[in-house]
Amino acid sequence: MTNKLLSPTPAEILAIRQAAVLTQAQAAARVYASSYRTWQDWERGVRTMPVAIWELWKLQDVVSKYVD
Repeated sequence: MTNKLLSPTPAEILAIRQAAVLTQAQAAARVYASSYRTWQDWERGVRTMPVAIWELWKLQDVVSKYVD
């Protein structure tokens, strides 16, 4: 059994950003993306979000719940 990490779908990216109540620019800054346009491309499915960025987002989401 493998535990392969997968890139998120555009719908997953949009949903997690909306759940965090962030703009695309804020979300991009949170994961050090080059610009909000990169985030837009991920949400539109023009580009695939790298798995490492997705995992960083999820990790930051967990940490932010415990740190001011």
